Amino acid sequence: MAAHEQAASEVDSARRHVELDVGQARNAAVAGWLGDWDRWRSTPAAAAALRRWRAAYPSLAGFGSHAELLAGCGRDLSVAEEVADRRLAVLVGEARAGDAAATRLVLQRVLPGLVGRAARRARMTRRPFAEVLHELVASAWLVIGEYPLDRRPAKIAVNVLWDAESRLFGYVPVAVRSTRPVAPDELPTVVAGLDGTAPDTPANPSAQVLSLLALAVRRGLPGEDVRLLTDMVLLGRTADEPAGTG
Repeated sequence: MAAHEQAASEVDSARRHVELDVGQARNAAVAGWLGDWDRWRSTPAAAAALRRWRAAYPSLAGFGSHAELLAGCGRDLSVAEEVADRRLAVLVGEARAGDAAATRLVLQRVLPGLVGRAARRARMTRRPFAEVLHELVASAWLVIGEYPLDRRPAKIAVNVLWDAESRLFGYVPVAVRSTRPVAPDELPTVVAGLDGTAPDTPANPSAQVLSLLALAVRRGLPGEDVRLLTDMVLLGRTADEPAGTG
């Protein structure tokens, strides 16, 4: 009995250690992402994209900032789902046409769900949280650019999350999906430093992937090549490997 209790205690201690590691990594990643988002939306390219969307689409004309548009796409839970989907559909359509700014905004819309799924997968697989989130973000970027609006015009944010996760970890049956809670639309609280600000974090690897993909799209790289490039990143290969194997 004593041996059983000791084993149970060790398992519980290991579980709590994993939970602590995941929680700390999650806080650091969220702080990094929020910083990336604030920097990105203050850039001239982001401002130009917002002006372009407002001028081209009446449904987006009333949004004066990226934060307002993000809320109007469903991050504000008081927005009706069908209304949020119509706005997201506009941005996804732009993303499909190669608009990296639109992809970036949709990605920010689903970030809370990506964080939640990354935390769950990190616990399940005992892999580093930042690594799992990095892969999910890259997967979501591709999913957004390929999203089938004609076949799945509703529940866009949730579908992007499921597709990004399935692309990495395999198909999740609908019956299993229905037993899982929908990912929250609020980011977890970030633990503040002693001065009340978010803790310092290392360079966010997901941001590096996004920058690489955005540059590839802007330079006209075909979609198949972009997908191949991302697969290389997900597999952890270096930039020299393709040339060396050719």
